Formats: sequence, structure tokens, C-alpha cells
Amino acid sequence: MRNIHITELPTDRTYVQFSKEFHQKFFNVIKKGRFEEINYKFFGCKLNYNTFKQWRQRKNFLPLWYVLKHQEIFVKNMPLTIVEKNIIAYKGPSSSTIIKFPNFPLQEDKRMIKILAHLIGDGSVSGAFGTALPKGKSHSE
Repeated sequence: MRNIHITELPTDRTYVQFSKEFHQKFFNVIKKGRFEEINYKFFGCKLNYNTFKQWRQRKNFLPLWYVLKHQEIFVKNMPLTIVEKNIIAYKGPSSSTIIKFPNFPLQEDKRMIKILAHLIGDGSVSGAFGTALPKGKSHSE
């Protein structure tokens, strides 16, 4: 069986949440006054300060691409395994179902296929979306 780490999940479609203590430790390396310098140097001015502030205050899930970049630049002495162990939930984009208390690295099995479909798709793996005809139609038009 193969182990799947967070680096192997789709970074642009996966969002994570850390435990409160780890979240504070993770963000303590960036002081408020340095945001503009860091944003320019490492993110090409792509980050909005208000969005960053919400991430820092733990109001929203963190995009995986940001977590990996932040860990690579600022918390080099913190191995990825420590980051994985402190993830208490993750989800796909928008209002997809939250997967709580994951055990990273994930083991490859049938459940893994469902999780990946969930993250890549629209947050649902029921198979019913888009299979029914609109109400009142007996055939495809």
C-alpha cells in the first residue's frame, strides 16, 4: 500500500485547518510589518492582506498551496510530518464536506478514491448530480 502525503493532494483545490496551538506557532514567524515585503518577495504580490489576516486569525481554512509555500520558506526546521499531524480537518473548494481528524499520511484504498474524487470534483461523490433530466422532460434536448 502506498502512503499519500499532503504534498500529493491537489494544492489548488485542498484547504486545511490546524489545531489552535499549531496554527499560532505556524503564523508567529510573520510579523505584521513584514507582510508587504514577504508578499512581494515570495508571492509576487498575489496575497491580499485582508485574506491573509483572516487566515492568520483562523477564520477560514488555509489553502494547501499557501501552507506548503509557508512551510518551505519560514518553518524549514518543522518537518512536513509535524505539519501533517497537526491538520485537524481538510476540505475541497467552496462549501464541500469537511473531512475531520484525518490521519496523515493517508493509506491508499477504496476510501482514498472517494476522497480524491471529493477534492477534485465539486465536493460530492454521490454520482447523482447531472444524471437526471430536468423536471418535465422525457428525453434530452
